[in-house]
Amino acid sequence: MSCVFPKEAKAIEARNKERTRLPKKSSLNITLRTLSIDSAIDIKGQLEDISESGVGVKASSLNLEYFLRNSSFKMVKVCGRNHMEETTLSVCHLVMFFFKF
Repeated sequence: MSCVFPKEAKAIEARNKERTRLPKKSSLNITLRTLSIDSAIDIKGQLEDISESGVGVKASSLNLEYFLRNSSFKMVKVCGRNHMEETTLSVCHLVMFFFKF
């Protein structure tokens, strides 16, 4: 059996909404807290992109287990300032070192 492999392959992005990538040198950080009652640890991350359907957050690989165990978070701070509106985020896509909400 033989077949011809293509020289180039492209993936179709699963997003149906356009996203805006934030500049690499920007220090826009975010603090998240799980909604779980048995854990109130704050996780700090860096905002990577934003769209109508959510935000992309880059966090330390040390927090991977935390994101795997908990799927709902509230936004506590943005750029070090308390976030006044009640905002709940749910993990919908996980990639090593990158968490899409």
